[in-house]
Amino acid sequence: MTLYFIAALTWLAICSRLPHAHADAWRTAGLLAIGALALSCSWRRSLPAQPTPPPATATHKLEQRLDEEAERYRVLVESSPVGILHYDKQLKITQHNSRLSKLLQVPGDALLGLEMDRLQDQRVLPALRAALAGESGRYDGAYHVTRSRRRLQVRLRTAPVYGPDRRITGGVAIVEDTTAQYEAEAMLHDSEARYALAMRGTNEGLWDWSPASDDLFLSSRLVEMLGMQGEHLRTNGKDWLARLHPEDARRFSQTLVEHLKGHTPHFECEYRVRDAAGEWRWVLARGLAQIDDKGQAYRMVGSVGDITPRKAAEAELQALNRELESRVTERTAQMTTALAELESFSYSVSHDLRAPLRAIDGYGAILSSEHAEALGEDARHLLQRMRAAAQRMGRLIDDLLNLAHVSRQAIRRDPVNISELAAEVIAELRLTDSLRALEVSIQPGLLANADPGLTRILLRNLLGNAWKFTARSPAARIDVRSEGVGDGAGALRICVEDNGAGFDMRYADKLFVPFQRLHHERDFEGSGIGLATVARIVHRHGGDIDATGEPGKGARFCFSLGPG
Repeated sequence: MTLYFIAALTWLAICSRLPHAHADAWRTAGLLAIGALALSCSWRRSLPAQPTPPPATATHKLEQRLDEEAERYRVLVESSPVGILHYDKQLKITQHNSRLSKLLQVPGDALLGLEMDRLQDQRVLPALRAALAGESGRYDGAYHVTRSRRRLQVRLRTAPVYGPDRRITGGVAIVEDTTAQYEAEAMLHDSEARYALAMRGTNEGLWDWSPASDDLFLSSRLVEMLGMQGEHLRTNGKDWLARLHPEDARRFSQTLVEHLKGHTPHFECEYRVRDAAGEWRWVLARGLAQIDDKGQAYRMVGSVGDITPRKAAEAELQALNRELESRVTERTAQMTTALAELESFSYSVSHDLRAPLRAIDGYGAILSSEHAEALGEDARHLLQRMRAAAQRMGRLIDDLLNLAHVSRQAIRRDPVNISELAAEVIAELRLTDSLRALEVSIQPGLLANADPGLTRILLRNLLGNAWKFTARSPAARIDVRSEGVGDGAGALRICVEDNGAGFDMRYADKLFVPFQRLHHERDFEGSGIGLATVARIVHRHGGDIDATGEPGKGARFCFSLGPG
């Protein structure tokens, strides 16, 4: 018995050194033999003792050694990582180890005596019956355990068991749980399938490179991308580097080395490669190196996508942008020159017109004071109208000069107290008509970061308009307040509201256009420049302005001076 035991262990040791493809079959055969021998020995010990004469000393030692060997086999079978069972010719389980019970999650006493030909899942029966026919049986696949309702993937191997007369008395089976391996293989298969679908979906080629041997494998899609023939191509890194554009080869090599040294998490590079027709094609290559336990890259796998159309579109877009930038620069220069010339012309004409207007008004004043008696009533009336027109034109020229000054003046931002400036402007207006009844409400603490001089001009025009257009209101009122909550840095929105003549919203788009008036001059004097000046100041600060109104119910102007 000891010789059998030693031979079995030696056989298993030999099997462990065989290639994986053959070791499984030989290992299974060895385990079946050990299991059968162990069960046979254990059954021998379980037979009822027969009265025998006292053994001789040699016989007693032999029996003791047999018992020791049987115990060793029993321990071996019990400690086996696979389930082992013995069954008779009626497919009834006669012996099994505890591993089988754990594997099936069925109590051991429920398995002993189980008639396997009545199993609900009978997919394993052909392999069990093969052993009873003197052949080795096998089954690899799913199995549903009826009692525990467990679903497994199993590997079943069976062999016949012979009696002393060399007749088959039953079979022995080894059962392995391969569920984890099956699920891992299924997950791997799904992952590979998803990867293949993704690669086909992205229309990219694959490459596989060995840094040690410099062997390079190119997939069929990559070969096709280069206009070459064949399912795939085996080449080397040196040949691939020779295909790269000379301007891109150094950058490609530097990027690759940085990744191989572990300085970058992955390899990614755009470069040009020559195809079979000799044309340069832009590609985007990505890859990931596999590192061994010594920190050396032993394999690198990645993808290559053709980005030639994208690069062509980018080049076309860049050329278009350069052309547009050139046009914008040219047009801006032309507009700047034209605007400067127009402002210079406007300033010169306005300045030169002031002298003859002063002369006309001056001579008219002399005629009115020194020659009034020589003039008739009609002549004096015409002279008065002439002087009024000259004075009105003088004010218009002054407004034009102010507008030109506002357009040219550099913005200097400082903290400005809008509330205090508004109060000062109202005080100046009251000096022109001290008997005027007007209620003014100014919200305190209105702060902005703006140009102080331009802000004063803005308020003078807005409040001057409100003063003018409330002249006929019986209970005139002007309000200056903020709209919403400001941050005190120029983003505050300020509103100037009155209950004066108002305006028709259909003509609101003309309010801030120079020389556009919504009221007749005989009703309210003015040049139509004031609100245009206000809009110019607001826009130069990066803010905005809007207006609402209703005829006979007043107007409301709200503005912001932009972030300071």
